[in-house]
Amino acid sequence: MDIKINKVTLSKSGKGNITAKISIPLQWLQDLGVDDEKREVKLVKDGEKIIILPVNRGEK
Repeated sequence: MDIKINKVTLSKSGKGNITAKISIPLQWLQDLGVDDEKREVKLVKDGEKIIILPVNRGEK
């Protein structure tokens, strides 16, 4: 199991909406099959966990 401690970047838009971003190591995304052609991932919130899964073709 790989563990990385990272900070969340919060930004406010011109309309006042706040968005959050987190950087993920590129190798971790490549291990999921994410690349320039296949960039969609599924985010699942399960209690106190957020799970990132690759999106299979035709799946949303």
